[in-house]
Amino acid sequence: MGNQFFPNIELTDDIYYAAQPHEIQALRQMTTGDARTKRCQDLATKGFLIHVPIMVWGWDPTTYMGMMEQDGLTWAASALMPPGDGSGPVPPGAIKISTKAKDYPAFDPPPPPEPTGGPLVGGNVFGGDLYTYGKGAVLNGKVQVLDGQVVPQDGAQYKAHLSWSGSAMVGGGAFTLYFQRIG
Repeated sequence: MGNQFFPNIELTDDIYYAAQPHEIQALRQMTTGDARTKRCQDLATKGFLIHVPIMVWGWDPTTYMGMMEQDGLTWAASALMPPGDGSGPVPPGAIKISTKAKDYPAFDPPPPPEPTGGPLVGGNVFGGDLYTYGKGAVLNGKVQVLDGQVVPQDGAQYKAHLSWSGSAMVGGGAFTLYFQRIG
């Protein structure tokens, strides 16, 4: 990964920007100059951490972080904090210097994986558009769907129908669960 100057690091410009809030990601599309500087100033006053060389001046994150790390720095001052020597623990409000991808988790994380117990919707034993529940719909005795919840599976949409009898509020009782194909 990396780039032409630092080919052996994990960080890329795409990883860096994917870890930023949407307002910061939008800066990547702006040309440098007065409008970008003003936007960064506005964002900084709203509490966003603005890394001036990258976000205001438009330097590429991969090269910048690679150079700073190579110089032994661990942090850089954000726009509204006083400058420091960049060494030691990262102070509150500072930008961590890192070329490791794990230090840049995506701002919009990927959707959660399907329950590990298997598919939510089971077989069509009733005929028509009604289906039993699958192994993933109940894990460790706990129902994984809500009544009325729409579940996508295998390119189709299914609506869960869940009802309880007995004392479901205290963990007792029994449930009835089936799915109706709706699309």
